[in-house]
Amino acid sequence: MRFDIGRDQLLAVLKRPFMQPVGRIMDVAVKERAVVGVEHDLPDGRAGTFGHHAVHHAFRFRHPRSGKTHPTHPLSSRGVRPAVKQHMGGTMPGKKQTNPVYSTPVHVIRGKQYRDRGSFVSRMAKIAFILLCHKDPDAIIRQAAQLTAAGDYIAIHFDASASKDAYQTIRAALDTNPNVTFARRRIRCGWGEWSLVQATLNAVQAALDTFTQATHFYMLSGDCMAIKSAVYAHQFLDANDVDYIESADFFESGWIKTGLTEERLIYRHWFNERTQKKLYYWSFWTQRRMGWKRDIPADLQIMIGSQWWCLRRRTIEAVVEFTKTRRDVMRFFRTTWIPDETFFQTLVRHLVPEGQIRSRTLTFLMFTDYGMPVTFYNDHYDLLLGQDFLFARKISPEALELKNRLGVLYAAARDDFKIS
Repeated sequence: MRFDIGRDQLLAVLKRPFMQPVGRIMDVAVKERAVVGVEHDLPDGRAGTFGHHAVHHAFRFRHPRSGKTHPTHPLSSRGVRPAVKQHMGGTMPGKKQTNPVYSTPVHVIRGKQYRDRGSFVSRMAKIAFILLCHKDPDAIIRQAAQLTAAGDYIAIHFDASASKDAYQTIRAALDTNPNVTFARRRIRCGWGEWSLVQATLNAVQAALDTFTQATHFYMLSGDCMAIKSAVYAHQFLDANDVDYIESADFFESGWIKTGLTEERLIYRHWFNERTQKKLYYWSFWTQRRMGWKRDIPADLQIMIGSQWWCLRRRTIEAVVEFTKTRRDVMRFFRTTWIPDETFFQTLVRHLVPEGQIRSRTLTFLMFTDYGMPVTFYNDHYDLLLGQDFLFARKISPEALELKNRLGVLYAAARDDFKIS
């Protein structure tokens, strides 16, 4: 122990990151939040922080010995910040902990505690919602206000094919909200087209640039509503450091029930099947008759799944960086069919270790036998709250009572949901 302290004191003079805890000066470059809990009454009479790290020792230099008191935290007369008292106080299994230590100038302590490589660190999820929408400006305004009231963020892409007046209505209502931003460039979106992915990327980039404190990015539509509170959602995301995105093998999973399968990928789709039906099928059958197939990028395993995902910040940053460096992959996906079910699903699997991915969506949705999404109405409130999901779609525009009840739910303080 003394050797470790002596080594760190030498670092304070010779190298960065340097520490001068005797003078209460710290300039520590760290990639993760440092330890905040302090263990008291060790067997040899010392008092020390959890873990083994130079930053831990920096706290330890000026730490009082066992039985001594700490300076009170400026936010509480008892030395424990009220917002974290319930997480920090009390006795931990196998360790006697009486008072935590805080270093407010260096770290702001927020949220619940969790173990990470032998240290106790502090985390709290901050969600940046990525909202793609194209209608009903009043509902979009309400949705944004409800989600940001709990301290989260939202980045909005409003379809360029919608009326200019509708977009101006949304901007006028939300421009003064610091937790709301808008995609820098609006594009016209079509079902099954690359335009939906591009709109998502535009909104994601706006969120990355604006909301530097966001830890998670959650994909939503205007038909989605929260079925859990923000308190519950944040605790849920804090519990596991993973990405939530449904991603099954494109060719072997049987995820596609009807319609085109490998044809989505091996042929180029320049036209929209719904709005340009004749051109779409002329192009498709011409390529098929002429044998104009193309190869899938060799280093990718194509995955497929729901487009309603929730990804960690570092995953989103990796995906955005990938789009800038792999132009070949971008060219490929731009002419695939329904790429919003394959683009993020494939890239996340390519970039993130499998153990850090949960292949599921956090948005509850049901489909009929014909593949159409089920719509929820006023009498579905209890059903929705009992699901092991954070959001649900589609909520009927006519279900005003359901919308009102779900609208106030996200900002509620409750976390006592019983999952059926």
